[in-house]
Amino acid sequence: NKVVFRVLDHSNRPSVAKQSVHPDCKRSEVFNEVEMQAKCQLFAQEYNRRNPPKKIRFLESSVLELPGRPDAMGQPTVLIMEDYMEGRFHKHSNNWGWLDAHQDRNTPQAFSHLTYELTNGKLIIVDMQGSDDLYTDPQIHTNQPAHLPPVWGQGDMGEDGVRRFFDTHRCNELCQYLGLRRVVGPDWQTKYRGPS
Repeated sequence: NKVVFRVLDHSNRPSVAKQSVHPDCKRSEVFNEVEMQAKCQLFAQEYNRRNPPKKIRFLESSVLELPGRPDAMGQPTVLIMEDYMEGRFHKHSNNWGWLDAHQDRNTPQAFSHLTYELTNGKLIIVDMQGSDDLYTDPQIHTNQPAHLPPVWGQGDMGEDGVRRFFDTHRCNELCQYLGLRRVVGPDWQTKYRGPS
């Protein structure tokens, strides 16, 4: 969870600065989140190369350091900085399998499913949220066993997070259009089959 501040940089571009609500958040977590969002944009470009009905992208983010404001560890406070997102913000899914059943959108779920296939099951991008098809604050789950430390920060729930996504995911028309393997029921790993 983050506190979001609306800011204006010297280019007069509306932006936001995000700070973790957890006082013990490590600086490395902030840098990790910026790197993760950039990695998600690379996957968005790969998704867009498949000519889906709607192209997607992730906001570009950077680290903002406040040298005169020490954090709980005595280091300069660091925040995530990105452009202000216009429009109605909507959370489509989270990093623990929840999805908005009232939102009739195929893109966020199909994109997540595609990332799993593109990496041969090594990772999946979840926690899809944003305005229209512009996204921010994604989470990557890796196929790490639960006893190993997370690769992509505290939100990386490893194999459990991947399983939670597929427990609730139902392939849609866009999954079929992309030629993704159909997911069948809660035993998705053993029933992951060929194209829909």
